[in-house]
Amino acid sequence: MRTLLLALAALALAGCGAAAQRSMPAPAVANSPTLPESRILIRTARLTVEVNDEKDFDPTLDRIEAITGDLKGYVSSRRRDAIDVRIPAPQLDTALGQISGLGEVTYRDVRVQDVTAEALDLDVRIENLKTLRTRLQALVEKADQVADLMALEKELARVTADLESLEARQRVIQRDVAYSAVSVSLEEDISPGPLGWIPYGLYLGVKWLLVWD
Repeated sequence: MRTLLLALAALALAGCGAAAQRSMPAPAVANSPTLPESRILIRTARLTVEVNDEKDFDPTLDRIEAITGDLKGYVSSRRRDAIDVRIPAPQLDTALGQISGLGEVTYRDVRVQDVTAEALDLDVRIENLKTLRTRLQALVEKADQVADLMALEKELARVTADLESLEARQRVIQRDVAYSAVSVSLEEDISPGPLGWIPYGLYLGVKWLLVWD
C-alpha cells in the first residue's frame, strides 16, 4: 500500500511540475511555437432595432433568421420580440450591417474578450491530465491488491472528472470564438399623438432648465 501511495504522490508531483514548467512565460523569441500567431478573441453583440409596430416583429425576426442562415450561422432562441443567433466570427460585421438595415438601431453594443491566456492554459492542463490518466490506467492494470485497486480507481475517477470539466470549458471557448453570439431585441416605434406632444414639450423644457440651472 505504501508503494501505491508513493506512486500516486510521484504522479501528482510530476503533473504539477509539468504544469508549472509549461505555464512559465515563454521567452520573446521570434516565431516561437509556444506563442500564438494571433490573439484568441470572443466577439459578442447586442442590438435593439426599432420597427413600425408589433405587426413587423415576426417578419423582422424571420428576416434575421434568413440572414443568419445565409451566413452559415444558427438560431439559439427566438421569442416574440427578440432573437439570439450565432454567426461565424468572420461574418459578424456583415451580419450586423444587414440586421441594422431592418429598422432604426436604437442600441448597439459590440464587445471583444481576449481569451488567449485561458485557452493556452487549458491546453497545458488538459495535456497534463491526459498523461496522468494514462499512467494511472497503467497502474490499475498492474494492481494486485484490492485496497490498491480501489485507491487507484478513486484517483483515476477524480482525474477523469477534472479532465472532462476542462474539456467542456475548452469546447465552450472554441464555440464562442468560432461563432459570435448576437442578441437582437425589437421595439415598436411609438410616436406621441397630438395631445402627447404637450407633456413631451414640457419634459424637454424642464430638461433644458435643469441643464442650464
